[in-house]
Amino acid sequence: MRLAKPVCRAGGIKISDKKVPAVIKVSKAKKFYQVAFHRDLKKWQLAHSQTCKVNRRFGKYRWKVIRRDFSESNRLILHTCDTGGASSGSPLIIKTKEGPKIVGINVGTYIQAKVLMRNGKVTKRYKPQTVANTGVSATAFAGLLDVLKKAQILSDVETMKSLQNTLKARLLYAGPIDGTYGALTRIAISKYEKDNGWPVTGLPTRALMAHLVKDNSTVATPVMSEASARH
Repeated sequence: MRLAKPVCRAGGIKISDKKVPAVIKVSKAKKFYQVAFHRDLKKWQLAHSQTCKVNRRFGKYRWKVIRRDFSESNRLILHTCDTGGASSGSPLIIKTKEGPKIVGINVGTYIQAKVLMRNGKVTKRYKPQTVANTGVSATAFAGLLDVLKKAQILSDVETMKSLQNTLKARLLYAGPIDGTYGALTRIAISKYEKDNGWPVTGLPTRALMAHLVKDNSTVATPVMSEASARH
């Protein structure tokens, strides 16, 4: 999401593209923490967590098991910060000589639940076990921020319909021509960007539309159905 006006007049906190192994080392030096507005505090107060741990193994839960539960697990930050209610989307921060830097975004709590099944039916449910809190590494989005800042996003329905029709003509889009920015539209745009060697943003921009209009070629790619996109 791009705000119409920046919230912070100073320009906001800088983004660090440190990879997760480097973030783990920083956390061992007690320089990793989180800041968030908490629903479970009076008046939704802003809370600064104590320094917390980042790791890829928590107790009996080993990384080779954990990673199977996540796509792009190399960008997964497992941490122990006291996140509190409604803190999803809050920044995960490290201390540096240049000041605080964001290394990820908090998402939620990772819980493993086990069930016993017999003849295809659940016969017993075991108590869910909390493993750790989860975050997405800034490496997943740091390189796209400048593109997002400069992009002219299509906002009117008719232009979006035209974009969808153009993507459909290139066998990239199989959804409804409804002028809304849904999952199928994003996937189609991402595929076109990837085919052209551009940064993959999935954003419906005026630059993309102009390029599509000039590009008379078609892409012989199997079209993803709406049901597949939902799955």
